[in-house]
Amino acid sequence: MAGRTSASQADPGITLSPDVPSRLTGATTVHDASLSTSATTTTADDGLPPGRIRYAILGEAGRGGMARVHVARDLELFRKVALKQLSDELRNAEPARLRFLREVQVTAQLDHPYIVPVYGLEVSPEGSPAYAMKLVAGRTLSDYLQETIDAYEKRGSPDESHSLPTRIEHLIKVCEAVHYAHGKGVIHRDLKPDNVMLGPHGETYVMDWGICRLFETDGPDQPTDLGLSENTSGAQTEFGAVVGTPMYMSPEQAQGRSAELGPLSDQCALGLMLFEIVTLNTPFDGNNASDVMHNAAYGRRVPLKHAFEKRPIDRPLRAIIERATRYEPKQRYADIGELIADLRRYLHGEAVHALPDTWWQRAQRYVGRHRQGMLLAFVGLIAAAATGFSVLMWQHDQRLEQARARELLERDLIESVVGKADRLQLELLALQSELESLALAAAQLVQFGTAEDATPTYWQDDFANAERRPPDFAPHPELGRDVSLQSAVWSVAEGADPSTVAPLTSRLHHLRSYRNALLETTRRTLGGGQYASGLVELKLVLEQGLFMHYPGRPLASSTDLRDSAWYLALKQQPRSRWGEPYADHDGGDVVLPLGSPMHDPEGRFLGALSMDMALDFVVNNLLGQQPGMRLALLDGEGRIMAAEELLTHTAGEHAHLLQPFGDTALRAAFAAEDVGAVATQAFGRPEIVAFDRIHPLEWILVQVSPDPDAE
Repeated sequence: MAGRTSASQADPGITLSPDVPSRLTGATTVHDASLSTSATTTTADDGLPPGRIRYAILGEAGRGGMARVHVARDLELFRKVALKQLSDELRNAEPARLRFLREVQVTAQLDHPYIVPVYGLEVSPEGSPAYAMKLVAGRTLSDYLQETIDAYEKRGSPDESHSLPTRIEHLIKVCEAVHYAHGKGVIHRDLKPDNVMLGPHGETYVMDWGICRLFETDGPDQPTDLGLSENTSGAQTEFGAVVGTPMYMSPEQAQGRSAELGPLSDQCALGLMLFEIVTLNTPFDGNNASDVMHNAAYGRRVPLKHAFEKRPIDRPLRAIIERATRYEPKQRYADIGELIADLRRYLHGEAVHALPDTWWQRAQRYVGRHRQGMLLAFVGLIAAAATGFSVLMWQHDQRLEQARARELLERDLIESVVGKADRLQLELLALQSELESLALAAAQLVQFGTAEDATPTYWQDDFANAERRPPDFAPHPELGRDVSLQSAVWSVAEGADPSTVAPLTSRLHHLRSYRNALLETTRRTLGGGQYASGLVELKLVLEQGLFMHYPGRPLASSTDLRDSAWYLALKQQPRSRWGEPYADHDGGDVVLPLGSPMHDPEGRFLGALSMDMALDFVVNNLLGQQPGMRLALLDGEGRIMAAEELLTHTAGEHAHLLQPFGDTALRAAFAAEDVGAVATQAFGRPEIVAFDRIHPLEWILVQVSPDPDAE
């Protein structure tokens, strides 16, 4: 039967074509009536072929970086429509034209009440593609939120149409539209309040699918000539290696990992919109788009608090926002349908999955829903056995209170260790980035650098001779030995040609500014004194046989560092890597190595840089200590890398290094979950071990504290 589709037919999904339909080739279907005296009719006097003009432009409604939106009149159906047209300056740009055609084709095939319907594909007199769609007479969600802010500023509170439940209902409609699109294989990639329209009768529409992507079939984005602007606030759509709006980007989108984008990235954007809807604050700070994108890339949101109300955000709503915007996509909701369900549970006063109820909270909700029945039962029980019931209720309340207190205790311990682990992760990744910058600079200097003859080079023999050592060679208490902080010590491998290798040192003297930046980052991160105490040594090794050690000091022997295990391992690596910790017999520290390979533009291996850090110093200075709590840093297999007083027996200094932590039950818990809390007596007394796995390093941070319930 015409106009009816069987429910059993399979959804064909989204079909795309890069070509304009042949019926429009060379045709003109749009006339700018705003430039003529008549907006509704065309004749031969207009200079246009009669009968071929479908839409007459009445005026401009808005414009963006790639397109303009006009208000137009449909000359066949006598209705006003919105006509979106590719900008004239981009009509001959193939990437922009293909992106525009993708937008209209995808939008037209997304048949959903909350996605604006498309009426047809057209062509302007200048040859620019355009498409007609429903004209939504309303305002954007961004305008609606500004109305809410104005109401708070003028009256102290909004009306019912701008209340928090109403605002959340608008977002639920947006979520339903996006969830439908995900089912068709489409991700939006530019969800933000400016791309949501609210009609005068409660309609909600998700607009602007211009940078959408078919996440199961599309290849990488085609590059464009548009880049990130330093002059924008981060609330405008950007194009280039990273596309989207920085203020509402997931970390993976802000980091440019376009191949990893999927429905969970759109979910994060919706979570950031929920953040703004609830707090009336934008989720990220920044003076410009680059600052906002940097904060988005690392998930550094502003505090989750209301812009006007003093009371804190409801814990269930806070948990929903946190769950939807987690840094790791796999820790978010499985899909947007689960996010919608949790938002509806919150609006209905039910427990949300992001923050499950305790027994006490479930009891309170049950009583709230069955007040009359509970009152009658309570009166009957009092009449029958008042004393016995009172005793039972007291015991029951005690158990509930104990369970609730236990859950709150474990949750607080988990939040504490997660906060420490997040800080450790960010700071170590910052150090890793600085070392990679130093390695890149060294590789460029080796190949293309110019000599700097003004800086003296101190060789291994110079440090062995007291008269030829650098002027600043002196004892340094923080390092526990005599060193030069201004100069490195250089050496040449046995068998290498000094006349070929030695001149490279004058090029590499230019590394001092990069080295100082690395030291400053280390000092700021680890909290060192005059010298960044967490840094034990920085080594540079070139394939030609030139070696550098910093800080400069006498070398015990002429070891060929090209044969060392860390160097050979880096030859097989495309980028920097963390090594296993080891005991430094010279300084007595547990050393954590970080190495970075050096390559030329063709990918040939030139050498490597290695930075050794005192691991105990890193952990203590980054994480600090709290009375009664002890910390340990484990590798991915649950072996101890750094610890404080966590072993009952030690055979000597650093005897715990890479030994299994605790007992098998603890290590099984680490393997089963990324984060959690476990009661244990592995260390001779009742304690609670809270833990969190640090991605992508795959280390585990544990925090051990006394178990108050066992005392």
